[in-house]
Amino acid sequence: PSGSAPEEVLLQALLSGPETDGLSLPIPEDIRLIDLWVNEDGVCYVNFDAAFLSGSGAAPGRDRLLLYAIVNTLCQLRNVDAVFLLVEGESVEEFGGMAVNVPLEPNPDLVVS
Repeated sequence: PSGSAPEEVLLQALLSGPETDGLSLPIPEDIRLIDLWVNEDGVCYVNFDAAFLSGSGAAPGRDRLLLYAIVNTLCQLRNVDAVFLLVEGESVEEFGGMAVNVPLEPNPDLVVS
């Protein structure tokens, strides 16, 4: 959308899911992005609503893919080096058994080609 930050446009495109039949994204459809911003150190803070945590831990592999789909996507931008996850404005200790209380850097091992 006109006037939106590139980070928001990219994340909203990711959240809308793939356009190719047979592909899926491990993001719950009901989550809502509240806000995001990038600080001068290149950390993109992504603030989701509480629905982001729904189902977390039920499938740790899915959680990891979800998390790094977000991190790897945003870190493609020149001004983003890492992503810090917030839920309802609060830091989250863990997500799917992974510590997420620090900025997460991209993981190229989780790129699917």
